[in-house]
Amino acid sequence: MTNIHIKIKNLREEKNLKQREVADYLGISQQAYSYYELAKRELPTRHVITLAKLYKVTTDFLLCVSSIRAGTYDLNVEFVQGVTIKDVLI
Repeated sequence: MTNIHIKIKNLREEKNLKQREVADYLGISQQAYSYYELAKRELPTRHVITLAKLYKVTTDFLLCVSSIRAGTYDLNVEFVQGVTIKDVLI
C-alpha cells in the first residue's frame, strides 16, 4: 500500500494550495478531495495523472514507486556501451 494520501497533502501544502483549489482543478468537491488526503477513498488513476501534472512530478513519485520527483537525471550513468548521457549532450 502506498502513502499517496501523504504525498498529495505534502505537495499541496508545498504549493500553498487549499483543498478547495485542488478539488476545483480536479473537478470534484472539496469533501471528496479531503477523503483522498485522509485515505478514506482510493484516488482514481485519472486524478493521479492530473495531480502529477499539477505538481510537476511523475506518477511513480506520487505512487511511491520512485523517490525521484521529475526532471532529475544522473548524467554520468552509462547510456550505451560506456557512453554516458553527459557524453552525448556535450
